[in-house]
Amino acid sequence: MGLNVGENRNLVTVENPGPQVPDGEGGYTQSYVKDKPWRAAIQKATVRLSESRFSSTVLAHATHILIGRYHKGISTHSRLTWTDFGKRVHVANVLDVNDLDGAGVESDVLVSEIAP
Repeated sequence: MGLNVGENRNLVTVENPGPQVPDGEGGYTQSYVKDKPWRAAIQKATVRLSESRFSSTVLAHATHILIGRYHKGISTHSRLTWTDFGKRVHVANVLDVNDLDGAGVESDVLVSEIAP
């Protein structure tokens, strides 16, 4: 599947780790800072599709693959949030990012959804 801008219908919030903040119990919790939003096509992560795009990643926990124009702010430290067409909110951690051919044109992102 190549980049087809018309399929990038989902608006994805990209967040990256910010400073740790006190949790009120003597410890700290990770805060996140919003990066610029990203439009992407979202698919369920089948084994076949995942292996064809992300050969070096452990796939057991992958739930979705997001494909869109290149976004330099997405890394394996990022958290992505989107709302599907049924109005269900999804929050996921990034497992792998593939910059197709290293050209800075398309980002393929493998994620694992966080259970609500």
